[in-house]
Amino acid sequence: THQQSAATLSSSRRHSRQCPPPCMNLDISVTGELRIDWDAYRTWVNGLAPAEAAQVLTRAGALKTCPGSIDMLRCEIANEYRVFDLLERHLQVPDRLQDACLFPVRESAVRRLIELYYQFDAPVVRDLLGKKLNAKTRRDLEDTAERNSLALVSCRRQFDNLRRVFKAVEELKGSLVGNIRALFLLPEHLAKEYAAAVFLTNQRFETSKRKLGFLSFNDFAHCANQMIAHWSYSSKDCASQDMDQDLDANFLRDLKELKAMGEREALEEIRGQLASKLQLAPLSQTAMADFEAGHKQLLRRLTQLALSLTTSKDTRDFFLDTVEQLVEPWSQAGWTCNDVEQFLATYRAAAKETSTLMRATKARQKTWDRMLVPMSACIVKIYASYLNSREA
Repeated sequence: THQQSAATLSSSRRHSRQCPPPCMNLDISVTGELRIDWDAYRTWVNGLAPAEAAQVLTRAGALKTCPGSIDMLRCEIANEYRVFDLLERHLQVPDRLQDACLFPVRESAVRRLIELYYQFDAPVVRDLLGKKLNAKTRRDLEDTAERNSLALVSCRRQFDNLRRVFKAVEELKGSLVGNIRALFLLPEHLAKEYAAAVFLTNQRFETSKRKLGFLSFNDFAHCANQMIAHWSYSSKDCASQDMDQDLDANFLRDLKELKAMGEREALEEIRGQLASKLQLAPLSQTAMADFEAGHKQLLRRLTQLALSLTTSKDTRDFFLDTVEQLVEPWSQAGWTCNDVEQFLATYRAAAKETSTLMRATKARQKTWDRMLVPMSACIVKIYASYLNSREA
């Protein structure tokens, strides 16, 4: 980010303050280990021109630790940028960077170069969710750059990186996070963020509707990683291996067999079990009154949402349905986050004791749990963000 410290500059700045004439063509030759000026590298990654970078680093105190003029600093940054420009094509193939690079670079520096190059601004990727990663989307990044006060070249780098990762892993079997880490040498936290973006893009979840505008990339990533862990082929309950970006076909088939959970008899059983269990773990008075007044509609909506993954259209609308059918009514009725979390946990326990589930095989019972655990975590996350957005 632009605000990061510029307290340390490369030692080359201390030994040379000669700025080459603008018309001079330079041939860069590196004979020793490449020393990276990380402050200049960050400004390059952020898409700042050398003059802009010099201004940013001067405000951060660069000229206090290494005296000189801002023009000298600009020239030195321009020289650094030439090296980074030569490195960039190797950064686009990270697993071969150290072998292919003409510059001797320490492994720790290579890892840091890659991580900083592939880091992204969450609002940029949030804007890209739900869109095709094609040339038209790339051309339309001007609005994203302006809205987030970012350089257009930085937004394009982030788009290109996401598209590169998506294309590299879209046909690979096995762990999505593991494949991204192996191919792009990213730390786990960053690989999980890319995995979430790839999963959401591949599943074509609806994320761009105005009603979903309060949800950040981190909200979507939290939900996506829950889905990957429980509904994809990475799940510990999955008996086969395939592509993580797809939902486990056997899980979806078993879920379809549980459609009786959405019928009136099962819903009445759930209501009875809930009424009994909520006496031991009551909600707030406001939430209890709302549940008692509209339990039939609430239970139908919640159960149908749980069964909706069996069709691709309903899967795409998961976030929108959650907001419209659950989040907005709960908010209007005055439910707290604790109410929602407590209710979902009680609902899960109550459903297990219905005759429909008790007659089902153990595999079907596990399928129901496999559905509800991540779904509940997603709903709680979405509801908390919704309440926060209303208070802001």
